[in-house]
Amino acid sequence: MALDLVHTPMDSKHMLCFAETLQVYLLFCFLFSREGHSYFKEWMNLFDWLGQLLILSIVPLRYCDSKSQWVVASLAFPVNCLRIFKFSCVTR
Repeated sequence: MALDLVHTPMDSKHMLCFAETLQVYLLFCFLFSREGHSYFKEWMNLFDWLGQLLILSIVPLRYCDSKSQWVVASLAFPVNCLRIFKFSCVTR
């Protein structure tokens, strides 16, 4: 019996977003494996991991129809906005 997660066009868009999130997560895993523990010496990289983990935790909550998905999403938004400052001159 096959696992069929795509029922509507909106579900296929959710699966696409989940696949993109996993791709970015794998990129961070690659960066960590390449740079080792020096990756976590810069404190802004912790925002990268925290933001991605919060986004990854939203996906299962969406499929469970949990109301806590909105709390996690509201935490993920400012954390991911703080990631923008990593590439600006404000923090240097």
